[in-house]
Amino acid sequence: MAAPRPPALLLSAFLALQVLFLSRPSRGDDAPPFPDWLERLYPGLGSEVSGVCEGSFDVSVHWAHVSRCARVTGSLAVTGILPDVFTTREPYNRVLWTVDGDVLIERNALLVSLRGAFPGLTRVGGNVRIVDTALVHLAGFESLREVNGAVLVADNARMLAFKDGVTVAFQSLLSVGGSVVVSNNAAEELDGFRALRRVGVGAGGGGVTIGPSVDMRYVVGSGPGWHGDVTRGETEAFPSLEYAGGDVEIIGGDGLRNIKGAFRRLMRAAGTVRIEGNTPALAEVSDSFSLLDYAGGDVRVRGNTNLVMVSQSFVSLRAAGGDLSIDDCESLVRVEGGTFNRVQWLSGSLIVSKTGLRSLSFLYSLANIGTDIALRENAYLKSLDGLQNLRFVGRGYALQGLEGNFGRCGAISERYGVSHQCHTRQYRFCQPLSRSPALSVPGWYRCVDSIATKLLTTPELKTTAALAQASGQMDSLQTPAAALTMFAPTDVGWLRSVGRLDAIRLRAEAAQSPNALSELLHAHTIRGDEMPREARRVE
Repeated sequence: MAAPRPPALLLSAFLALQVLFLSRPSRGDDAPPFPDWLERLYPGLGSEVSGVCEGSFDVSVHWAHVSRCARVTGSLAVTGILPDVFTTREPYNRVLWTVDGDVLIERNALLVSLRGAFPGLTRVGGNVRIVDTALVHLAGFESLREVNGAVLVADNARMLAFKDGVTVAFQSLLSVGGSVVVSNNAAEELDGFRALRRVGVGAGGGGVTIGPSVDMRYVVGSGPGWHGDVTRGETEAFPSLEYAGGDVEIIGGDGLRNIKGAFRRLMRAAGTVRIEGNTPALAEVSDSFSLLDYAGGDVRVRGNTNLVMVSQSFVSLRAAGGDLSIDDCESLVRVEGGTFNRVQWLSGSLIVSKTGLRSLSFLYSLANIGTDIALRENAYLKSLDGLQNLRFVGRGYALQGLEGNFGRCGAISERYGVSHQCHTRQYRFCQPLSRSPALSVPGWYRCVDSIATKLLTTPELKTTAALAQASGQMDSLQTPAAALTMFAPTDVGWLRSVGRLDAIRLRAEAAQSPNALSELLHAHTIRGDEMPREARRVE
């Protein structure tokens, strides 16, 4: 008896799947696989995908061909309307994964929305340029994670927001090889780029520029009022950015009123950090650059003529490779909330010019200035309080004729330069006597113990002190005891957990890293509220 034949429909389906498998074009090792879920949802779609498409294309013209490309080796332009096949309105929208060249949306008067645009695109090898368009809301590129070039959003006179009520601009973008520039758009506030962590990681570096805009009033959405379920203060621009390989700039915003919560997680910038030329509207900078530890160039607050207050900003800044400049801010009367309190070292100059400041007390940690100190045209500045811990100036002094006599701590003047006594006495720190007016009068300052002093003078902490000195960390610990609580291992703790001092040094040398010793020290000391076993509280 003959075996039963399979149903014709089942046989046809089996043959179709076999042909589909054998005829699918190769995509190469560097092309992403076609999404399994999409092929299950739309059988046969994978066989229509071209894999790698050589050349550059205008999707407004060549949409039928490009819509089946997983990777484009050249650039992609949008010169007219964006077809639905490249948006979330069309189920085939996630075919395109990679563009090796640029994505160019420029001089386009027809395109008013990017909602749901290129939802499957994850990588762009060149630049993303959105310039001179009729876009009203910028929201798209929801899966884009990496841009090897620059991102430029500029000269979009109708662009009212960097979101559309559902998604924000570049919501998944993590890394940009070049710069990010946002300038001359009509939006009142800037948010977006919420996942972006690193900018300027390419060979040429790059930074972030928030340039002049037509109607921008708030950076990081800090204006009054509510937007749905969140306040503007909760919608931040660049809230995750940690590193910039170039300059970070907020410049030339004529209508910019408030900078709040800007770049809160930025820890290092290779270039200059500046808030400059935001006249006449900018009145306040607050809660910004909170974690910035080092700037490779200048740190400038300059040319903001109506700026009144800088508060709780730059509170972690320790050093700058250029100048610290507070200049041409005639209305500035308040620098408070920890702003610039930790600055210790400047390779360039200290410039405070044309301000309304009455005191420099916020600079009380400043110890080294590589070139000049220049105080000019500060009509209300009558004291040099704040410079009592300054111990080195590389070149000249311009102090508006003021002199600072800090009692036993030392003195500073244009004629005699600077002298300082506390640092040489086991890293002590000079501060005004409590409940005394901080004026340039002998005896109203004294040398007090710092964290470094406590390490050196506590017998059980000799190992920690020796490691701090060997790794060059002592100057960073020259801070008043009241400002920091530190839990450091005792000598017994080091002996049990790591070994003797010589063994610890050999271990660091074996790591063949210039920072190995300091990293080892940081790994075994704690700044916080919990005291580990065999650790001593230093305060």
